[in-house]
Amino acid sequence: MNTIELHIRGKRHRFSGPSGWAELTAHQAVSLMRLRAQIAQRAETAFAALDLLYGLKKRHQRWVFDARFLRRKGVPEEQIVLILEQGQSLLDTLLWIGEPDKKASFPVHSFRRFDFHFGTPYIWLSRLLTRQRYVGPLAGLVEISFGEFMFADRAFRAKDLPQLAAILYRPKAETFDKHTAEHRAILFADLDPALLALISQNFADTLDFLSRHFRRVFAEPLSTGTVSKAGKSAGWLDIAINMAKLDVTKIGQIEQTNLYLALKVLDEQIRQAEELEEALAKNKS
Repeated sequence: MNTIELHIRGKRHRFSGPSGWAELTAHQAVSLMRLRAQIAQRAETAFAALDLLYGLKKRHQRWVFDARFLRRKGVPEEQIVLILEQGQSLLDTLLWIGEPDKKASFPVHSFRRFDFHFGTPYIWLSRLLTRQRYVGPLAGLVEISFGEFMFADRAFRAKDLPQLAAILYRPKAETFDKHTAEHRAILFADLDPALLALISQNFADTLDFLSRHFRRVFAEPLSTGTVSKAGKSAGWLDIAINMAKLDVTKIGQIEQTNLYLALKVLDEQIRQAEELEEALAKNKS
């Protein structure tokens, strides 16, 4: 968490806000996703983020950003310079908004279908009648299976956001089933667009996280073409077949394997293949 102190008219005001995606509440994360799309086009939108994340209202912001206001209040010029620098430092604490989430978190831990929708009697009634809650994955997808990841990655690369959300979020007691996820994706088509965009961004950040921990798996294709980067020349199903040593009866078992265990095994297979390729190259020379 970030904590800042402002001195306004002799009084000290303290504000605390998150320092990364993992510290956001669900509503903050979805709202920030709406703002994020606007910040790239309108830099002044960042001031709304200060309100969202720190609770820093406009009446507070003018004391650190508005030089003319400070002059009207009789603040000495040399102090105004220091105050404006403090305001810039405050804006710098928001730089993480445009950066990947290194912790690969999913800030929205659970939701109901009509959460994050606003404005109409139909929405309020739907919230009252629709009580089913859908629970999402842990940070880094540490608990999902390789099969879940395969289908989620396929939906992500196809930009099918309702399908991606339906794979990653489901009722708490439900085990993953691709057919059930396909049916749920129809319901998820009317989820708030910012929520769908957030889940997609969380998955993208997770891919970045995994690529840093399993560099061989997510590397560019080898010259042999037998192992390649996910979504490039070969898909995850091809990789699963390769892991099963072409024994298709083992593919189901591999799909049920924990994602990290499967990636570790695959990473080791690639390492051995690279060493064998190097050894063959040396023998030829």
